[in-house]
Amino acid sequence: MAVNQPLRNPLGETQLRVVEPSNPVDSATDPVYGYSFSYAIYGETRQKGDWERRFVVRAQKRERLPLIRLASTFLLRCCDYAIDRLNRDFVIAGSRELNVYFCTEGRPGGEHFRNNIYLFRADDSVAPIDWAREIAHEFGHASVPPINSFLEPEAWANGDVGERLFLEWLLEDLKTGRLSPDDAMRCAPGDLERYLDRHKKPLVDRLLANGLDVRKYRSRSAEGYFEYVAFACYLERVYGAALLARSMALAGGVEPEHFLKGATEAINESDDLTVTMRKQSQMLFLPNYAQWRTEQGRLERGSSSDWPRIALQSWKPDQNLRLTKA
Repeated sequence: MAVNQPLRNPLGETQLRVVEPSNPVDSATDPVYGYSFSYAIYGETRQKGDWERRFVVRAQKRERLPLIRLASTFLLRCCDYAIDRLNRDFVIAGSRELNVYFCTEGRPGGEHFRNNIYLFRADDSVAPIDWAREIAHEFGHASVPPINSFLEPEAWANGDVGERLFLEWLLEDLKTGRLSPDDAMRCAPGDLERYLDRHKKPLVDRLLANGLDVRKYRSRSAEGYFEYVAFACYLERVYGAALLARSMALAGGVEPEHFLKGATEAINESDDLTVTMRKQSQMLFLPNYAQWRTEQGRLERGSSSDWPRIALQSWKPDQNLRLTKA
C-alpha cells in the first residue's frame, strides 16, 4: 500500500502530495543512457478532479530514498510556483509527467531532455544548496518559457531563470515560515541567501543602476545570455511575478527580442503599475514613460527613452510605488 503524504500548501490553490509505495521497488531503464533504476517515489498534484501524477523520481540504490523523497517535495514546490506565479503548467512532448533520474554515474551536474531530468553523481558529497540549485535549474528548462539561440554557456536560458526565481521564492517563504527546510532540500535560509547574493542580486542591481545594455542583450554570447537572465529577474523583482508571467505569455517566440517585445506590451497594456523600489533611485523599464505619473517620486530620462530613472526623496527598502497613466 502506498503512503500518501499531503503537503500543506499556504501558497496556491493546487493540492500537492508525495506518494511513497510501501515497497518502493519500481524497476525502469532510462531512455537516454540506459541506466537501470530500482526505486521510485511519485509527486502528484490536484487542481480539479482526480490526483494527477506529475513526477516520477527514481534512484538506483535504496540508500538514496531519503534524497528522492526530499526531491519529490522540492519539485512539487517548484511546480506550484510555476503554476501559481508564472501561470505555467508544464506539458512536454504531450506529457504532463516528468521523469527525474538520480544517477550514481556521470559527471556532477544535470541535464534536461524532453520529459526527462537527469541528476548525476547522486551521493552524500553533494551539499543541499547544490541539489536545490541543480534541480531548480533543470526544472526551469521544463517549466519556464524558453529563450534560446545562445552559443554559451548553453543554448537555452530558461534553466538559469528558473533556478534564480524558484530559489528566491523559496527563500522568501522560508523566512516567513510558510515553508520549512524540508521543502527546500534541507537548505537553510542562509544557504539560499548566499547563493542569491552571488548569482542573482548582482544581475538585478546592474539593471537597477544602468538599465538594459541593448548591445549585450542582442549578443548570442554569454554576455547576451546573462543580460536576458538579468532582465527577467529584474522584471520580477521590480514589477512582480504577474507582469513577468504576462511578458512571457506575450513574447510569441523564443528569441530575446521576442521577450523584450512581450515585456513592452505587458507594460503598455496596463493602466496602472505597482513598482517595488529596491533602491532610493533606480532605473525603471517603462516604455513611453512620458505618459506615466506618480505622486511619490519623479521620473527623469535615463539611459534611453524606455529606461527612465525614478527617485524618491525619502525611501524605505522595498517600498511600493504606484504609477498611473496620465
